[in-house]
Amino acid sequence: TLPRGRSLVFNCVSTWGDQNFVGLAGIEVFDGRGFPVVMKDPVRQVSADPHSINVLSDYEHDPRTPDKLFDQVNLTRDDLHVWLPIRLTSCP
Repeated sequence: TLPRGRSLVFNCVSTWGDQNFVGLAGIEVFDGRGFPVVMKDPVRQVSADPHSINVLSDYEHDPRTPDKLFDQVNLTRDDLHVWLPIRLTSCP
């Protein structure tokens, strides 16, 4: 039986060594037939805590926001297609 639902909760439990930030280029979700699930409006459908580095006073319009996780551009280093939140102290 495949999982079903309307919400996906993704918890980052560690980083690859950066003490201040977590970076991620994409998350892929597939339906029961193996086809990619495409979100209609990721800006409205995706939330994160912390949202991005825009929560810091030095940043205001950084493009690395959580909606980029679902823009279908996953193999990239382009800032316009990745998410960069600050690392929480509870994250090892």
